[in-house]
This record gives sequence, C-alpha cells and structure tokens, in this order.
Amino acid sequence: MDISVTKLELIDLLLKTNKENVLNKIRAILKDESDSDIVGYSVVGEPFDFNGYNKKLQKAEDDFASGKVISHENIKKKYSK
Repeated sequence: MDISVTKLELIDLLLKTNKENVLNKIRAILKDESDSDIVGYSVVGEPFDFNGYNKKLQKAEDDFASGKVISHENIKKKYSK
C-alpha cells in the first residue's frame, strides 16, 4: 500500500472519530515519533538532537584541550567558604 493512501485513510478515520481518548493516544504516538531525534536536554530543559549533542561534546572537548576548565578542587574551595 502506498504511504499517501495510508495517510488519507488515517485522516478519514481521524475525522470520523469522536473518541477523545483515541485521538490523545494517536497524538502521543505521533509526538513520541517526532521526539525520537531528541537525545538530550540543556540545563534549562531545551531539547537537542544528535547533531546538537555532538556539537556540545566537541565544545566541551575543545574547552578542556585549551584549558578552559575549573578543577573539582577549585570549585570546592570556591564554594566551601
């Protein structure tokens, strides 16, 4: 079966149903599918995909290599006062 035919059949079924629980389940399935590319979240809760995650990792590695880091000991000293 052609995917466009399947989509049209689903649209028809969606338009005919009045069952909110069915529509909510379908929404959840489609939302999960669209979120499947999300591999992580920023510290403020913003999602990022695989490419964004790799960019964050690369930046962290670059920062480490160039010395743009603070040691655990220095953080403990700074905030233990």
